[in-house]
Amino acid sequence: IIETGGKSVVYFTFGKSYDNLGYDIKTSHITRECGIKILQFMKEIASIENPDRVDLAVREDTDLAEFIGELGGTSYDTYGWQVKVPDLKIYLEKIKPILENRIHNSDFQGITQDLKISNYRTTIILSFNKGQISTIKMEKRYPKETSCDLKLPGSILFKLILGDRSFKEIKHIMKDAKVKYESCEIVDVLFPKENSYPDTYY
Repeated sequence: IIETGGKSVVYFTFGKSYDNLGYDIKTSHITRECGIKILQFMKEIASIENPDRVDLAVREDTDLAEFIGELGGTSYDTYGWQVKVPDLKIYLEKIKPILENRIHNSDFQGITQDLKISNYRTTIILSFNKGQISTIKMEKRYPKETSCDLKLPGSILFKLILGDRSFKEIKHIMKDAKVKYESCEIVDVLFPKENSYPDTYY
């Protein structure tokens, strides 16, 4: 914890990275001044093992990573986890409050309609009633040409519903990704691209 005038302003944690080659750092939002203090501290710790080089594992979307880049730090190739959802119905039931909240805070507040999503093997039917999801049904069959609001093949669907990629990004590389014109906005509202926060190896 970094304190200024007796008040806690920033926290950070650190420890050996999973491969034992550097240090994994997690921070709250930081100022440039605090970033300097953290890096000076880490340099002192790391120099015990290697005085010429400091290897840090830092999230790319953090203030600290941006600051390291400004100082000339270089990044390694990043690694992306592949997450699979074994039961889509259970998963959607778990995130039902999140989906309803996104609808509530959008232009679709109070909507009543069915939204059909397909991975080309199974069709998921999200039934909205006054902005709330009343039922979630699954139909195992190949979808008819215009029967679904959204179609994404196989595990590509996970990239959308887990917030890894936007539909537009997926469509750019996957031509079998299809959405009805009138459903584009509600799909973006329900499944926006988000930063994810998985930890390192458990």
